[in-house]
Amino acid sequence: AAFATAVTFMGYGVAVVPFSYVISFAFKHHTSAQVLVLVFNFVTGLLLMVTSYILSVIESTKDVNESLMWIYRIFPGFGLGN
Repeated sequence: AAFATAVTFMGYGVAVVPFSYVISFAFKHHTSAQVLVLVFNFVTGLLLMVTSYILSVIESTKDVNESLMWIYRIFPGFGLGN
């Protein structure tokens, strides 16, 4: 279990670095880019996990959740939590 956890965290780091690099070009100052990318990763990971859970619990929205999971997986925070 420890090896699988270590691989998951390393994979998250490998996914977040290029994602953050691409988003940082939208900002003039590196500090504001760093703070916003951190908040963005935290919020998208948390909100998408909660949304996915709620959609999977409700019987009539399970198919919608299955389709949206492909979009959610673009965000590294969701991939780590999923």
